[in-house]
Amino acid sequence: MNKEYVFTLTDDERETLRQELNQIQYDPTGSTSYVTEVRLAALGAMPRRIIQCLNEQRASLKPSPYIILENLPTDDSVLYTPHPQVFTPEAKTGFISENLIMAVGALVGEPYSMLHEGHDIVNNLIPSKKEKKEYTGLGSEVELDFHIENAALKFMGDMNFSPCGLILMGVRHDPERPLTRISDAREALALLSQNDIDQLSQPFYHIKVPYRWRSSVPGKLQETALVPLI
Repeated sequence: MNKEYVFTLTDDERETLRQELNQIQYDPTGSTSYVTEVRLAALGAMPRRIIQCLNEQRASLKPSPYIILENLPTDDSVLYTPHPQVFTPEAKTGFISENLIMAVGALVGEPYSMLHEGHDIVNNLIPSKKEKKEYTGLGSEVELDFHIENAALKFMGDMNFSPCGLILMGVRHDPERPLTRISDAREALALLSQNDIDQLSQPFYHIKVPYRWRSSVPGKLQETALVPLI
């Protein structure tokens, strides 16, 4: 992991951010007024060095493959783990984690979520026994590959739904949790030969849409037309 992409808040910075976010009522619909409120709160309470990094990410001036923020504020208590796709505000004592993940997203771009992942703007990613064999964030007995299938969303007819990034925040940790793997595809690209790059740049490939899209709408839009990979 490259330490250049890791930012750690001081305890004073964390408390300032916590107090600001604690005043905002979370809106699970992700209304524009709510997004504006968390964006303004982040601009006023986040350390300048983090805002500068997120601004550069938004403008693609020097995009990082990943950004890790440490020592972030959390809700005072997490009382229990809710069902993955059920909005359960009583599971913890506030909405700091939701407001925080939305604030970061609002500084990088325009936050949105996928209906197949859940009905709220911020969705719980919780392994369950029912989905333990699925190749999604809810599965616990299979190892996930990298999020390469999101590349398909760039080729949805004339539309481009491909996200600029994925934002995750740990709320309730498993002491024996597996590691989250991160990678910079640009380093892999630099290892390819020119012939490889030429071949991958041609529209010779079908890309499958995300797993939950395929299972939610069986038989419809399972993969893209022929497209380039790079």
